[in-house]
Amino acid sequence: MACCSDRNRAIFLIIYGMIGVVVGVLVGIVFLVLPELSNQHAGSWGFVSAMFAALVSFYGVLRLSFWRCLQRVTLLFVVVGATGVMIGSLAFIVYLILGITDTGAKQLVETFFIGCVWCFMTFKWSMVLLTNSIIDDKREVSIF
Repeated sequence: MACCSDRNRAIFLIIYGMIGVVVGVLVGIVFLVLPELSNQHAGSWGFVSAMFAALVSFYGVLRLSFWRCLQRVTLLFVVVGATGVMIGSLAFIVYLILGITDTGAKQLVETFFIGCVWCFMTFKWSMVLLTNSIIDDKREVSIF
């Protein structure tokens, strides 16, 4: 990220992560609570996506405020991010196959494709966490 400073990147991660938390929690609530939009798969993956978005936001806070603590736990964020990438991509493929092979005539809300979208969102948040923690692990420089 040559276009912005490390401080701006940390602020971006915080704001971007908080938006993801709000959207993921709202999707989870909508798909699990409202009976006309009932899709347990999408609701569950919405909450998982919100969890990874919260980790991205937390990583931004650590990056901004507690850099010395972050240097010690960067490997933990790499492992969590890599695990999320594997789980999100595997679930994305499974839901995509299930959505294609499901021949029942349903509304779009009841299909596996909505769950597929939120598996991809989980993949996205874990990839953001993984790439930022790998970049910081390689650089090991202070932002101040």
